[in-house]
Amino acid sequence: MPVEIRFIKFTLNEVIDALRELSHKGQFDLPKSSPRDVKESTDSQGRVIEFLFNGAEAPIKIANSFVAASLIRYCKRFQIPIPKNEEKSIAVIEGAVILKIGSDRGKNFSATPAKKMGKEINSDQESDENKAEEFLL
Repeated sequence: MPVEIRFIKFTLNEVIDALRELSHKGQFDLPKSSPRDVKESTDSQGRVIEFLFNGAEAPIKIANSFVAASLIRYCKRFQIPIPKNEEKSIAVIEGAVILKIGSDRGKNFSATPAKKMGKEINSDQESDENKAEEFLL
């Protein structure tokens, strides 16, 4: 059966723009300065994305699932279609955030633990699709 997996790459500024829309609702405060770096980490709340801003000493930590939800909302704002019932996950790669939307229907194409909306899932085997996925990133 055919498999569709989409990757949407967001620049750091686009991610911050998406987060600023939701920060107005009082969930968290973002500094007014520009972002300088982003990375993934784990804390007591689970998987988080850390944003470093110019002039700020401490990073702003935001839950992986909240960042993903912000990006999905951002896509809707620009009329980028996002399938409602497909699995979604995010990853930070070279200062950008990648939103993965997949319909792998039970197959996990990653040889390393994948982040699935704040959770880790393991894969026992590597496939040809994994090599294609690495190429796309």
